[in-house]
Amino acid sequence: MAAASGRPAAGAGWRVFPCRALGRELGVLRVGRRSVNDPWTTKEQAAVEEVADRAGTLAYAAALVEDIARSRARILSVREEERRRLRADLHDGIGPSLAGTAHQLDTLARRIDDPDLAGCVRTLRDRLRTTVADLRTVVQGLRPAILDQLGLPGALRELLAGYDTPACRSGIDGACHSLPAAVEVAAYAIAGEAVANAIRHSAASRLELTARMEDTVLILSIRDNGRGIPPRHRAGVGLRSMRERAAEIGGRLEVTSAPGGGTLVRAALPVGDQR
Repeated sequence: MAAASGRPAAGAGWRVFPCRALGRELGVLRVGRRSVNDPWTTKEQAAVEEVADRAGTLAYAAALVEDIARSRARILSVREEERRRLRADLHDGIGPSLAGTAHQLDTLARRIDDPDLAGCVRTLRDRLRTTVADLRTVVQGLRPAILDQLGLPGALRELLAGYDTPACRSGIDGACHSLPAAVEVAAYAIAGEAVANAIRHSAASRLELTARMEDTVLILSIRDNGRGIPPRHRAGVGLRSMRERAAEIGGRLEVTSAPGGGTLVRAALPVGDQR
């Protein structure tokens, strides 16, 4: 990356100062004089060297921040993929197995003549059914069930179902199928919050949700023709949550006034690094 400001005088030449941090050279600072006859002084050289050292420190810090952001996105991606796997295993394997065992205990209790023994079996049955109910609660908390049932395109369309006002429509690219779990969860949460805000607060008559792939980035847009953003609008919990969802996976979210009136929520969520 390079940045420049001004130009040296013709024939004045450049002086190059290394930008270092922790003993590593991260770049160079090239400085030219404004006048050919304007010599370098010791104080000026020392000042420029200090600027170069600070620039190196800032570059190093910026690289660390970028590395941390990438690491956070990878960790989140792995976490959501593991949640998707766990949800499938619990929902399709362990859950039905425990429910079947509880049913077998119920059948066994009815066939036992000893009332005390039958009561013990029923107690075990009830405890097992409680465990199954607790397990279902855990499964629901791992990941929105609708994503596994309908996929992201179907889940996004379902957010708009059942509304007469505003009139809702969607345009979802077929390439939005089979995205990484972290991207699906972030996109669904952002869309859900944006749609809910538009329906509750915008007084819009039309609402449009679109999702498409641009190279390795999912572009999610929610646009309404309502009253728009107030002049002195302060971000609430919902908006901050949407921004955090996007930032967690290395994306960005913009909330702007839509052309012709209303509000446009646009999220750009990278997919390439999440696969």
